[in-house]
Amino acid sequence: MKKRMKKIMMLLATTMLLFGVSGQAMASLTASDLIRVVYKYDGSGVEVATDLAGATGWTSGSAITSPVTYNTDNFLLSQFTGSAWGDLRVAYYANTPLGVPGVPSGSFWFSGPDGGMDNSASKKSLLTTGLSQMKQGTIQSTNDSSYYKKMNLNGTNIGSWGSYVGNGMGVKSLADLGTTGFVDQYLYYYPSATSNNAGTGVQVAKIRTYADGTTQVSAVSQVPEVPVPAALYLFGTGLLGLIGIRRKKAA
Repeated sequence: MKKRMKKIMMLLATTMLLFGVSGQAMASLTASDLIRVVYKYDGSGVEVATDLAGATGWTSGSAITSPVTYNTDNFLLSQFTGSAWGDLRVAYYANTPLGVPGVPSGSFWFSGPDGGMDNSASKKSLLTTGLSQMKQGTIQSTNDSSYYKKMNLNGTNIGSWGSYVGNGMGVKSLADLGTTGFVDQYLYYYPSATSNNAGTGVQVAKIRTYADGTTQVSAVSQVPEVPVPAALYLFGTGLLGLIGIRRKKAA
């Protein structure tokens, strides 16, 4: 009897633990925070949605006075089994849904290319509903609460933020992470007063994604610093050592 009770207790504890992990993986996203989503272009496997920080003050190109670096909860290439950087895409967004106290309701921030990003009219209600249903953490792209399902319309309108902007504009390939080590996008602000009308968003920031999963947000006019890889430091140290040896031999 005692052994049976012990097994039942262990089973219950395991079940609670699994539900706890699942809850963390499917946590709701925080309104007005900048969210980064990394996923596989074809919608297979997992996607990683990370809540970075508040973005509601970024309403103009002069709002960011110095680069802001996010270096926690970084994504890894190994999370996307069998994938290369070129298989992955990244997108950033923030939204302020209706009914959130102290937050200007109905505004949006979306990543896009340099040179402007137009939005379509009469898409606000559908977009707000889709954003509110998305979840934070690591989930399958086939999940009904995923970015791929909601914002890519299950693959029929990639990078369009649910048809709010032009097809493919709101997403960026991570292929260059294998060469230059970073990719750049721009963040566009759509104010509440005009976010349901056709127009062009306000370009408020440059977003740089690094191969180590770090994200850096800076003013459009600023040039983000490129971190020097540790291997380069080791190479420099070794080179200086060789120079010292040669000088010693020459002496």
